[in-house]
Amino acid sequence: MLSDRRLFPAIFPALLAIFGMFLAACMFAHPIGDDLDFASTAREAGIAVGWRQQYLTWNGRYTSNFFALMVPVGGGRLAAYRAALAATLAGSVAAAYALLRAAAGASFTRIEAAAAALTLTVLYLCEMPSLGEGVYWYTSAVTYQAAIVVGALHVACVVRSRRAGARLLIACALVLLGVAAGFNEVVMLMLVAAYMLLLGAAVVQRRPGRADFAMLLAAAAISAFVVFQSPGNSARLQEYPMRHQLGRSLAMTGLQTIRFLSAWMSSGPLLIASLLWLPGVDRPVPSAAASPRARAGLMLCVAGLLLAVPLAAFPAYWATGILGQQRTVNVAYFAFLVLWFAMLALWSASGSVRAVAVCTLARAMRRPIAVLLVMSLALTGNSYAVASDFVTGRFRQFDRELQARDRALHECRQAAGTSCAIDPIRTRPASFFVMDISVNPHDWVNVAYARYYRLAQVRMRGADSGDHVRH
Repeated sequence: MLSDRRLFPAIFPALLAIFGMFLAACMFAHPIGDDLDFASTAREAGIAVGWRQQYLTWNGRYTSNFFALMVPVGGGRLAAYRAALAATLAGSVAAAYALLRAAAGASFTRIEAAAAALTLTVLYLCEMPSLGEGVYWYTSAVTYQAAIVVGALHVACVVRSRRAGARLLIACALVLLGVAAGFNEVVMLMLVAAYMLLLGAAVVQRRPGRADFAMLLAAAAISAFVVFQSPGNSARLQEYPMRHQLGRSLAMTGLQTIRFLSAWMSSGPLLIASLLWLPGVDRPVPSAAASPRARAGLMLCVAGLLLAVPLAAFPAYWATGILGQQRTVNVAYFAFLVLWFAMLALWSASGSVRAVAVCTLARAMRRPIAVLLVMSLALTGNSYAVASDFVTGRFRQFDRELQARDRALHECRQAAGTSCAIDPIRTRPASFFVMDISVNPHDWVNVAYARYYRLAQVRMRGADSGDHVRH
């Protein structure tokens, strides 16, 4: 992607500006819902005891629960909270860069890999299904977005180990696999499915490295066992009466798969980015592209593309009866992008007549295509939402309202009040995920506020608002 060294400096400032806009929006984020709940647990019981409580009473996400309990909101200062969100975004670019460098080897220069990593991350941010949940809410970000970062680093270690044969890299990959699988069930299932497919392909083709894939699959299975054996899973699922309906789960997963894959594969920015990517990846070992191994790689990429959405949607439907939120599909979209460009790389290097024709056309029109890519990225739903939040002042107004709420709740506690009624949030940024409290003091969001601010009761003045779905 963007392999022309003269082209990259020309559009890099525009790509960086779009990414910087998403990054700057972190400066207006505030803790909500689960953030306050985890902060209260860490304050009252400590991180170690709180982590054990989460595993025993709520879910088996042993990695993300640990980071969620470390939510940096102590003392009413938000700089650390916002810096953590920004670091997750920056880590996404770094992880994409590491993955591309590992996969391309010497075929890509550092500047080419940096261009591709930045473009991939911006494309992901601009078209991810749930931007507010994925990026600007700490609990969700450390459960799903951080998992993407660690998962990409894990894959980079595996790819490098396959190239260099370094046992230390396999050891690193095993550690990162265990960490990644503990973030959420979607990444965990993707790792299990990926290594089942890779081991199966290696056995059928009698390729070397079967022992490594078997070891990685065993590690993924053990991690999955730890997650699924959490006693908290059964307690948590009692809240969802429509769970464990196989027919409905399969039908809804099929519909969501058609919905998201058709939308992603027809995406204008993705198709434009694909035209920039193709001419730059017909270089890596074209003579080997027609080998059985390369054909198997192409088939594995296609299988991964078809499985990405089901692996993200089916667990939610099976466990709860609803998709509930689209932050799980964010993970599927990142996996889809990586597999999509890997598939194009293999097809581009295949030497087929169609591939050569498309690459020739794309190479001739590279500059206008690059300009069109920047324009399309700047006008996606997510980028437009963030830009409009800046231009209209919604970010600043939201920030002022939440700061005023924080002061009001602290004043209630200092006045020795046991109940506090506060105004609803009037301004909601289009790019943020906002869960507000309600007139019902027993609503779990109200309880989280009351617990965090050490009040007996918190309620909202006015009508109920918001769809409160826990992570």
